[in-house]
Amino acid sequence: MKRTVSIFIVFIMLFSFSFATVTETRSYILKTVTNPKVSSTSGEWAVLGVTRYEKNKDFANSYYKNLCNTLKDKKGVLSDTKYTEYARVVIALSSIGKNPYNVNGYNLIAKLCDTDKVKNQGINGAIFALIALDTRNYKVNENVREEYIKYILNKEISGGGFSLTGEKPDIDVTSMAICALYKYRSDEKVNAVIQRAVKVLKLSKATYVESIAQEIVALCSLNDANNKDYINTLVTSLSAYKLSDGSYKHSINDETSNLMSTEQVLYALVAYDRFTNNKKFLYDMTDVEIELDTLRVLLKSFLPILY
Repeated sequence: MKRTVSIFIVFIMLFSFSFATVTETRSYILKTVTNPKVSSTSGEWAVLGVTRYEKNKDFANSYYKNLCNTLKDKKGVLSDTKYTEYARVVIALSSIGKNPYNVNGYNLIAKLCDTDKVKNQGINGAIFALIALDTRNYKVNENVREEYIKYILNKEISGGGFSLTGEKPDIDVTSMAICALYKYRSDEKVNAVIQRAVKVLKLSKATYVESIAQEIVALCSLNDANNKDYINTLVTSLSAYKLSDGSYKHSINDETSNLMSTEQVLYALVAYDRFTNNKKFLYDMTDVEIELDTLRVLLKSFLPILY
């Protein structure tokens, strides 16, 4: 009886911590990132964390306006070499219910179908392209998804896990690979790779808050009750990096917060909130209300006979 009560108290404390933290950190981002732009900081990841917790029309519209202007200024070319730029934008667009097939006249989904250019960036390119395409199950040639899955699987390090370079598993890359592959775990080969990756994560020791955040997101994607205690431990460990204003520092020894760290922690906490409340996973945005133009384009891609 005492053990049951203790577990209940721990659960309540953890729930209270995560709820208070996600709202506080979200508020910090909204105060700090007042004009979200096309960027790896103050941009798409902030949009993801803010809008996947709760709809914010003004924040979403501000980002979309800046994106349209950026595409116009750059004539639709966000990068010639880093196609994660397009993947990141598509992820943000999915989170706010906007149409990635036509952003100010530019088709960003088409960019992610250029598998050669995507893979030129290495495993990072393939991981984020697959995550982006799967946020709303965008209609593309299935060979595209198959090519990315095969490419990621072939990059597995001996013993499990993934890295940008070398033979030592990297927590961040391993976590992101799980997020790219989780929808395909009914395939025995894919599932085996995922399970080896999970073991690698549980044996690793994160030294930076971003790594902890990526682990949380990855394990929440699997929606596996067997991982719940470990996820809870990871979420609790975030408190050591938290500052009084709701922001987060990069490492334990830092004295000031880091915006990139804070943005990643925010969407990790949102992933945890969605996991504990049986909502769609962070990157599964099929629950996002989409605008009429987006709906029309999506229907056209699936049911061309009606058009």
